Amino acid sequence: MGKKEDLLRERRKDEHVTLAYKSYEETGTAFDEIRLLGTSLPKIGVSDVSLATQFAGLTMKLPFYINAMTGGSAHTAGINRDLAEIAREVGIAMAVGSQSAAIQNPLLEDSYRIARKVNPDGYLFANVSPEVPVDAAKRAIEMLRADALQIHINPAQELIMPEGDREFGHWIETIKRYTEEIRIPIIVKEVGFGMRRETVARLASLGVKTVDLGGRGGTNFAKIENDRRRDHGF
Repeated sequence: MGKKEDLLRERRKDEHVTLAYKSYEETGTAFDEIRLLGTSLPKIGVSDVSLATQFAGLTMKLPFYINAMTGGSAHTAGINRDLAEIAREVGIAMAVGSQSAAIQNPLLEDSYRIARKVNPDGYLFANVSPEVPVDAAKRAIEMLRADALQIHINPAQELIMPEGDREFGHWIETIKRYTEEIRIPIIVKEVGFGMRRETVARLASLGVKTVDLGGRGGTNFAKIENDRRRDHGF
């Protein structure tokens, strides 16, 4: 049963990438309505401008990072390698995808470790679900020598996924334990559905200092999981 579950997890990772690529389309955003007005008489020079920013307690060279993408199969190891190379050359941070697959099957750890191998000095974020106990999350951090830990919360995706989680009541207590026992910055993130104000406030009460809203405009994992279903049940 374990071997079968490992193969299913690897296949799911590859299907996510294939379906995301297949369904990708450029969509308009609110930025399309913004027009930046230039000036012919600047008051400063280029050397006076800095794009550095603070995020999750880290000083970042640029106000961008490659958000959680993938890992967990031979094919996605190559994607993480390429993304890590981009992050290294551009000087931006990078998050790997959910490391649950490697926690369940250590043979898949290299599909995540490759990011640190390629980018030994850059900022890397580990990534786990609140289904993962704290000790396992520490293994995910060690796997990358991570600078921060992302915790993804994704009940909409899990409910559409036939093999997804169905019990979420313990997530709050798990996240609280993370904030108490993990010493690197923690980022709680959504996967494309956004968060209500009340959710952000609840996370803050648990000790979470950084939230990634994962708002609209990114990958729609509800659609991807529905496309994975043979019955297209949602």
